[in-house]
Amino acid sequence: MRKILVLVDGSDNATRALDQAKYMAELTGGTVTILCVCDIKAAKSFLNFSPEKTIELQVQMVQNTEAILEQAKDHLKDLGDRVSTAMVEGNPAEEILDYVKKGDYDLAVIGAYGTSGFTASMIGTIARKVITAIEIPILVVH
Repeated sequence: MRKILVLVDGSDNATRALDQAKYMAELTGGTVTILCVCDIKAAKSFLNFSPEKTIELQVQMVQNTEAILEQAKDHLKDLGDRVSTAMVEGNPAEEILDYVKKGDYDLAVIGAYGTSGFTASMIGTIARKVITAIEIPILVVH
């Protein structure tokens, strides 16, 4: 397993997923890409804010996603330059599956349940969608 993708959302389960991805990378000498999805479109559809408030919320969501990625990368600092991060915007399940297809990954690691809210939304629901459609081995962490 040379290329490992770990999906994070800031939850405790995502931290456990990071631990498992680190373990696999240490065993195999592989690299880890940490992916977080920012679902800005969902925020727009659920909220009826002014355009100014919507933009403010979107900026805050991106900043929160960047902070999650930075914390996750720091969690894997022992792996050094074998760790990279990526943020994508859109529907979490669709974006994850698309990212996997484009990245030629050997393994995906995902928490069984995640945070609620807009940053990467609910991994429980997302995990089910990803598990049923993903075309590579996946490790679901509880």
